[in-house]
Amino acid sequence: MNIKLFIRANKTEKYYEKARKEYEKRLKRYCKISVREYKNKGRLTKELQGEKCVIFVDETGEQISSEKLAEKISRAEVGGISSAAVVVGAPVPEDLSGEHLRMSVSRMSLSENLLAAVVLEQIYRAYKIINGETYHK
Repeated sequence: MNIKLFIRANKTEKYYEKARKEYEKRLKRYCKISVREYKNKGRLTKELQGEKCVIFVDETGEQISSEKLAEKISRAEVGGISSAAVVVGAPVPEDLSGEHLRMSVSRMSLSENLLAAVVLEQIYRAYKIINGETYHK
């Protein structure tokens, strides 16, 4: 699966960037992952056009377990979905065509940089679950 994680371009604290890079490195074993920054909603909308699977992650989305996320990723891959876009902390653009999902890791508001690190960790955890590998809880 090719996963593109979108985050608004702003100042990133070094510890969040370090965490993101660590999970990007770990995920290379399981999927193709890229983190892309955008500066405005228009640019984001343009980047997302043509994506069949777009997931928005913020505090308003559906909360799911790590196991459920693993199941969704596995089902998507088996179903022939080869690409997914994950957008952290941004509202769904009004002019975005196609279907999209909304998910949440917490009802609390988190900084976009922290949320990006958590989302990458959860994707990594999902792949560990899919492959039957142990991962600390």
